Amino acid sequence: GVSGALLSNTCVGSEVSGIVTFSGCSVNEAASGYTLTASDQSLPSLPQVTSTPFTVTTGPASQLAFVNSPAGGTAAQAFAVQPVVAIEDAGGNVVSSGSTSGVTLSITGGAPLTCASNTVTISNGVASFAGCSTTSAGDNISLTASSGGFSPAISQLFNIVAGVASASTSTVVASPVSVKANGTSSSTVTVTAEDANNNPEIGDTITLTAGSGSSLITTVSGTTNSSGQATFVVADNTAQIVVYTAHDQTDSVTLPTVTVTFTSDPASATVST
Repeated sequence: GVSGALLSNTCVGSEVSGIVTFSGCSVNEAASGYTLTASDQSLPSLPQVTSTPFTVTTGPASQLAFVNSPAGGTAAQAFAVQPVVAIEDAGGNVVSSGSTSGVTLSITGGAPLTCASNTVTISNGVASFAGCSTTSAGDNISLTASSGGFSPAISQLFNIVAGVASASTSTVVASPVSVKANGTSSSTVTVTAEDANNNPEIGDTITLTAGSGSSLITTVSGTTNSSGQATFVVADNTAQIVVYTAHDQTDSVTLPTVTVTFTSDPASATVST
C-alpha cells in the first residue's frame, strides 16, 4: 500500500456470536498490497490477525486540482514552476484513465496569461502546461483551471516582480523646468522607473547626476516607492542649462535625461533720497 494511507473512521464493527462484522470501511489512497490487521483490545493476549493483501482502485473523476502551482517569477518570463492540473477522485487520487477533456487556465486580475497552449488535453489524468508567463507584476496572483463538467480549481497564491528597468518606458520629469540661479530656488526631479511592460520598479536604488556645472542635487527619496518613483531637488548658484541623467543602480540601467534652465536674477534696484 501507500505509506500514510488512512483507514476511514467510519469503519465500525459489530459482534454477533463471536464474529465481528465491519462496515463503512474505506482507504483514502489508491494502491495495491494493502492489508488489514485485527486485534481485540479487551483481550490483548489474543494474537493479531492480518488479512490477505488487497487492492484499492481510484473512484470516479470528481474534481480538478493543481498538482503544481507557479511559485512566483518575473514579468514576461516563463514561470520557474509550470502549472500541472490533475483530474482526481473524491479522495484526491489522480484518475489516470477515462478522461481526455481539455483544461484551460485563466489568471486573476485580468492580467494577460500566455502559455505555449492555453488549453491542454488531459493525458494519464494530468494536463501539463508549458511556457506560461504574464507581463503584469503583482502580489497574491492565482490561476484558475477550468474543464467541462468540473468545478474550477484555484492554484496557490504567488507573486510576480517587475523585469529589468527600461529606459524606453521610464520617465524623468522636472518641475519647474526653469528656476532662478540663486542657490535657494529649486526644481523637483521625479524619476519613474518601469520595466518594458510598464510595471513599476519597486525598491530600486536611483541616483541622479548632472552632466556639467555646479548644480546642487539633494536626494529626497533615492529608493523607488510602490509607483516606481524616486525624487530629487536641484538648485544652482550659476546661470546655466544643466542636463540631469537618472540611473537605476539596482538593475544597472541608465534612464532618460531631463534639462533644467537656471536663469540669472535681475539686478536689484537701488533707491536713494
